[in-house]
Amino acid sequence: MSGGLRPTTYRIRLVAVDMDGTFLDAAGEYDRDRFAALHAGLRRSGVRFVVASGNQYAALRRHFADHPDVLYIAENGALTGTTARILRTCPFPPADAARAVAITARLPSVSTLVCTAGAAYALRSGGPGRDERLRRYYARIRLVDTFEEVREPVLKLALSCPRDATEAIRTQLSEALPPGCTATSSGHGSIDIVPTGSNKGTALAWLGNRLGIRRDHMVAFGDGGNDLEMLAYAGTGIAMANAPASVRATSDRVTGSNDEAGVLTWLEHHRHLWDAPGSPGPRFAPPPTRQERS
Repeated sequence: MSGGLRPTTYRIRLVAVDMDGTFLDAAGEYDRDRFAALHAGLRRSGVRFVVASGNQYAALRRHFADHPDVLYIAENGALTGTTARILRTCPFPPADAARAVAITARLPSVSTLVCTAGAAYALRSGGPGRDERLRRYYARIRLVDTFEEVREPVLKLALSCPRDATEAIRTQLSEALPPGCTATSSGHGSIDIVPTGSNKGTALAWLGNRLGIRRDHMVAFGDGGNDLEMLAYAGTGIAMANAPASVRATSDRVTGSNDEAGVLTWLEHHRHLWDAPGSPGPRFAPPPTRQERS
């Protein structure tokens, strides 16, 4: 981790947050009144709030129905959008998607969803209780007999597996998948296969370029392996206290856990870094090595 605060003219202009294990507590909720008050201040100061998650675009929007200016990086970077419309997608080449589906079908104790911009496709042969579990993360689910029925461009494969086997399966996939596919994981028995080069970091870079916001004016919060590129890209990457040691070690700072509302607390305690553009007072800058990265 980097050092402490130091005076500078740096100001936060964009806040990016992961959802599960970061912004949401263990029950999948957040303090809506507290966020509404904080978000009002961010808006007054011209700070953009970005949700960056492996979850489905439609499902993410349900969490922020009262905040239409929130921006979204969904499907682990394969889709970027506003509340009203999709701005960008990064689908697999069809041959890579088909190959990845075939590889995952051979893995025992692994269930697969094929995710597109329009829906998440699941096999009808799923086990009991599966559909109810899926609805927490997917607002649009379609059942098919085989994944060959999916005609839309594929953005991501979402895999569920035993928690204690997550990293071993991810490693196995990394060795078997074609070069155009990358396996990433947030832990917790969840693995995503995304197009190589598609991640939260590259999506944040694209969004920042569109908004005219440099990376050194961004702060990002995360807790999992699929947050690493985003934490590295943002001028300041902040890990949650509940993040694995490997994520905390590569971040600039650590805040409280997701169950302690660590994101909201950090933003409240560091209001001087984003409130009232141009106002005097202490500021901090990202580590020089981050500013120098291309």
